Amino acid sequence: MTPTLTPQTRPATREALREIARLPDGPALSVIFNLDPREFGTAPARATAIRSLQDDVRRSAGDELQDEADAVMTYLQGGEFDQSKGRAVALFASSEAGYFETMMLPEPLPTSVAALPYPGMAPVAHLMAAETWCVALVDRAAARILTGTARDLQEFEDADDDVHRRHSAGGGSQARWERSVEVEVDRHLEHVAEVITRAWRRGFDRLALGATAEMEPRTLDALGGDERGRYSGRFDVDVQNTTVEEVADAAGVLFAMRDWERIREALGRAASRAGDGLSASGPENVSSALEQMRVATLVVDPSLDRASFFVRQAALQDAVVLTAPAEPLREHQGAVAVLRF
Repeated sequence: MTPTLTPQTRPATREALREIARLPDGPALSVIFNLDPREFGTAPARATAIRSLQDDVRRSAGDELQDEADAVMTYLQGGEFDQSKGRAVALFASSEAGYFETMMLPEPLPTSVAALPYPGMAPVAHLMAAETWCVALVDRAAARILTGTARDLQEFEDADDDVHRRHSAGGGSQARWERSVEVEVDRHLEHVAEVITRAWRRGFDRLALGATAEMEPRTLDALGGDERGRYSGRFDVDVQNTTVEEVADAAGVLFAMRDWERIREALGRAASRAGDGLSASGPENVSSALEQMRVATLVVDPSLDRASFFVRQAALQDAVVLTAPAEPLREHQGAVAVLRF
């Protein structure tokens, strides 16, 4: 392996992906290798997949990118990556431009190989636009606050409090007991709100609650206006006995609804601005707008031939990049952009 192809590992963050998009031009080999444990959970299964991948890598590399192909296969065959840290690995290598970037990805992605004059960003473009979430699991006495992207949530902080349970005593003492219990619940929710506010100060885009229908309005009432303004909805979950992966699955409908909301909003803005010349529809018009550095938001089908080029150019001008399947972009032939001017 040449010195310029020493692997450098980056975290799977929006910032890191945008830095990869800004790498210098030069013939590059880009590989996504799927590590989904449901398919490649054992060493023999991974070894078989790597052997199968090798032919595709060599063929795509051609004569020009054999050093890059050697580096990629050496990395994969040497097991230099920790499968427990991701569900896929992305590799971007270019001898001419002097980089070999690796990134563990938080979700399974189909294995793919691309040889382009720049990093092939299309398969990971959706991660560049991933919003950060605060997911608060709240019941009457306990809470778990998670933060991160929909595909990579992490435990942030718990908020457990000593709240007495309801019981039947009868008469006036029963009413007084119930009132005291509800005061304790309110104090617990104030504690929850304090933790969410700490998460807010670190920064998140959207808020979701894993709570009962009873607890939803009480929790929201305890929050500040900024946090409430980011609220996306509620889902049912066992607060104390659910893994992070199960939480992500339970909240998956909210995450998906938000993704579609962002796509619909962008398509709506593009349609409303078409008459003013502030949108571009179709690959040719989008390409021209990107060359003129006019793009504020790009919506692209990642299977489009020029998707990686569009994604990279959009990232270079700090545009928002959203990916969508072919159907909602059919009238735009796979790409549409909202323009700055």
